[in-house]
Amino acid sequence: MNEVLPLTIYVFCAFGLAYIVGHAVVTRGLREWAYGWGIWRRLVRVDTTAAIKPGSTTREPSLYPLRWLVILIECPSCCGFWEGLAVGWYLWHAAGPAVIAGLYTTSTNFFIGRATGLIAKPSRQE
Repeated sequence: MNEVLPLTIYVFCAFGLAYIVGHAVVTRGLREWAYGWGIWRRLVRVDTTAAIKPGSTTREPSLYPLRWLVILIECPSCCGFWEGLAVGWYLWHAAGPAVIAGLYTTSTNFFIGRATGLIAKPSRQE
């Protein structure tokens, strides 16, 4: 019984962190900058009026330095896995329990996000 309250607090804190990092307005500027809508657009001088090439769904260059990281952070399950892995490694200093903590956090983030409707679709709709 003594483990239920800390586990519940951990679950909601992990979901809150995943939501704030991946979907909140507070971190939107940083995510857009890392995704390539900020300074990278000016550095590579993207022609946004150019036609979309066949087979491509975007006018943007496909490789930005941090685009893959933003995609992983905006996914609550992905972010939850890395949060759980970090917490599990910090608490137990072993890979097995850390992976279990990561999978547990992944599943709880997914279910809480779907149940509340806070994370029902990707935040970046183009």
